[in-house]
Amino acid sequence: GDGKEVLVKRFKTAFYRKESDFKREIEVLRALSHPQIPRYIDSYIEKVEGRSLPHIVQEYVRGVSLDSHLLQHHPTHEETLEWIQQLLGILSYLHALRPPVIHRDIKPSNLLVREGQLVLIDFGLAVDDQAKTMGHTMGVGTLGYQSPEQISGEPTIRSDIYSVGAL
Repeated sequence: GDGKEVLVKRFKTAFYRKESDFKREIEVLRALSHPQIPRYIDSYIEKVEGRSLPHIVQEYVRGVSLDSHLLQHHPTHEETLEWIQQLLGILSYLHALRPPVIHRDIKPSNLLVREGQLVLIDFGLAVDDQAKTMGHTMGVGTLGYQSPEQISGEPTIRSDIYSVGAL
């Protein structure tokens, strides 16, 4: 290869009811092009202990999770505002896509700090707005960061904005 570091994410469960769901999610990831979102490289399904598990290969981001960073550093008011502005910029990009992409799990452990820049990771729960009505979104996300409509199973782009406020 080209010597670039990659991250391979193996999903713990073969939770996709149909392979087409996995393929649709991959299409969503493949379409993302933003400097603060890890670049999608490849995907595959591999049998592990008799189960077909999805794997996603992404650009490796050298950084520290925001939750770890906050244990070491107390951010200044200016840093906090800068991070909020950066995160809203990333979400503005995602939500402007057609159909919009809703991340659904905005929280400190899904944000990396790389040289002062936030990088949004873990799109395992992301949905495009058209697909959300396909059901089974109830209970998805992280308590404390979820909007009321997300808890009831109907996330919208407003759900991500709510999570930024909670963050």
